Amino acid sequence: MRRLLLALLLVGGLALPAFTIRPQPASADALHDFAAFIGCFIPGSCDPFGVADSCPIYQVQARVPQPGRHVYGYEEQCTAGSLGRFKVGASYDVASHEAQEKVTAVSGAWTVTATWSCPADPWSGHSGACRNTSGQVSMKGEITPGLQADWAKATLPFSARLLEDQYRPTLNGQLQNALRQTPDGAAPSPIKRLGKAKPPATPIKHLGKARPTSSWPVLRAGDESATVATLQYVLNTHDLDVTVDGGFGDETAAAVRAFQRRQGLAADAVVGEATWRALIVTLEQGDEGDAVAALQTQLAARDVDIEVDGDFGEQTAAAVRAFQRAHGLADDGVVGPQTWEALVSGR
Repeated sequence: MRRLLLALLLVGGLALPAFTIRPQPASADALHDFAAFIGCFIPGSCDPFGVADSCPIYQVQARVPQPGRHVYGYEEQCTAGSLGRFKVGASYDVASHEAQEKVTAVSGAWTVTATWSCPADPWSGHSGACRNTSGQVSMKGEITPGLQADWAKATLPFSARLLEDQYRPTLNGQLQNALRQTPDGAAPSPIKRLGKAKPPATPIKHLGKARPTSSWPVLRAGDESATVATLQYVLNTHDLDVTVDGGFGDETAAAVRAFQRRQGLAADAVVGEATWRALIVTLEQGDEGDAVAALQTQLAARDVDIEVDGDFGEQTAAAVRAFQRAHGLADDGVVGPQTWEALVSGR
């Protein structure tokens, strides 16, 4: 049995660091589960599940305890394979690009603790290749110690690798909610003093019907908000691969220019009314995908208790109708140009 387990653990040439030896060995199934998990440490080395949508996440929490630090906690259940249920505790520091994770089997059979350097948050979006800076694997079982893992071949944190794309909007939605809250202990934003108020101006005589003013927001490089995250989601509906992080950086600017050129608009990377109208898609109950996640992000930004999961179900439809009634729109639950304008304008 010991030889069999060692063979399972040496997947694709991968060996593991020294194990913690405990009096009661883990079951053969638990060790096999962990071997499958570790086997996917190296990209392309295996597929332990072979079935899409096999690892839903539960009890999701995202916090921002201080500016620039994202903290996640959730459980994942991989039912299509034999990995089982495990807990994830993770964090990402925007300034230092350091990502940390602790992944523990609920059964207690194994634990992975690792630190990484990632160009972007690997849990709420696609970060690109990460570099491992430290790692530790421990298992409850009688396994010969002294084996070493080739950490240099890993390109993503364990938990980020097993996190399916359909659940990233959930984590990102929780993160966006947390970013809108003032972190504990953070100093309040200083109030800009504008000097003595001027007397009100003399009213101007109306000379006819005024032309309605557009309330579409104008977004440009350097902006950070939930509306930028909405923009990023909608760009992805047009096959532009953008990380959804709420920050209007170089990647988002390049995607906006590409979309504007495609639509025959001025490619200035400034998102105004014309670009918004070309970007938005009409949504209704039953729709799924990034555009729905964009809608849910805007509703969540208005303190609506809604999960950002990309699924336009009954909860989202009810929230849309309530929003439409509150803003004097037809409460049909269909998100068209007028509803989108009211949502992103923040009015």
